[in-house]
Amino acid sequence: MILLHQLDGSMGDWEPLEKELQDAGFSYIKIDPRGHGESQGDWEYFDEEDFNNMIYDVEAAHKFLKLKGVNTVAIIGSSIGANVALKYARWRGMDRLVLISPGFNYRGIDISKDIGNYTGEVMVVVGDRDSYSYTTAKVFERELNASLQVVKNSKHGRELLPYARTQIISFIS
Repeated sequence: MILLHQLDGSMGDWEPLEKELQDAGFSYIKIDPRGHGESQGDWEYFDEEDFNNMIYDVEAAHKFLKLKGVNTVAIIGSSIGANVALKYARWRGMDRLVLISPGFNYRGIDISKDIGNYTGEVMVVVGDRDSYSYTTAKVFERELNASLQVVKNSKHGRELLPYARTQIISFIS
C-alpha cells in the first residue's frame, strides 16, 4: 500500500490510519513526494509540470514495494495525493484506490480525462460541504460505480481520516 498525503502535508498525516493498517496486517509505505515534508524542493514554487512529476515518486515507492515482495499494491491518496494516485494507477494498471477529497484539477493535476479510463475499484471519501471534492466524487460514483463515503462535515483530506478509518480498512481488505 502506498500512502500519498495532501498539499503542504507530510508523512505524519497518516498517523490516524496507521494503527488500523498494521492491525489489519497491511504493509505500507508513506512518502513525501517532491517538495513536501522531508523531501527536497518547495511545492510553493512548483509549476504544473513539477506537480505532475510527483507520479514518478509514486513509481519509485511502487518499485520499492515490489522489490520487498509486496505483490498487491493499493494506493490511498488525500487531496492532491488522490489526483496523483489516480494518474499513477491508470498509468500502471493498479486495481484498487482510496481517494480522499479528490478534485478534477489540483495544481494542474487534471484527472477529468482519467476518470472514464480507470478500470479498478475505487472508494472516494469526502466531506458533505467540501463542494469541489463532493462534485468530483459524485462523478466517480456515477462513472466508475465508486464506493462513496460522505462524511457529515466540511472537512477536507487528512481531516476526514478519523471519520472514515473503518470504511477504508474494510474497502481495502
